[in-house]
Amino acid sequence: MDVYIHKDTGKGWILIEELEDGTGYFVSPAPRKMQRPFDEFRDEEETDEDALIRNGIISKEQAQIYHLHQGLRKDEILEKATMILKEMVAMYGKEYTKNLIEREWKVDGAKDLIDKISKDD
Repeated sequence: MDVYIHKDTGKGWILIEELEDGTGYFVSPAPRKMQRPFDEFRDEEETDEDALIRNGIISKEQAQIYHLHQGLRKDEILEKATMILKEMVAMYGKEYTKNLIEREWKVDGAKDLIDKISKDD
């Protein structure tokens, strides 16, 4: 968890996502998701979440919103990855896709993954 300290308020804001335009999406102390420029903050704090809460840098509510967002993001990424693998199987076949994954990522067991996503259709 990356926490940035706001220059004016001294309060911690939890970074959700860094954007290319010099801004980021944060969980504010309010707590709400907000887009703010990085130049409003001092250096980031990386430490134990419990310590951040215990020291009053962030609130439990901020942490909960952050974790909720990360969970939704994880589900979204998994859904996209599954869709891409299914498209690869449809275009190139199961065997080619399996071999490609094992060769490029240097992993074993891609067959089980490809079989599972093919079965889900």
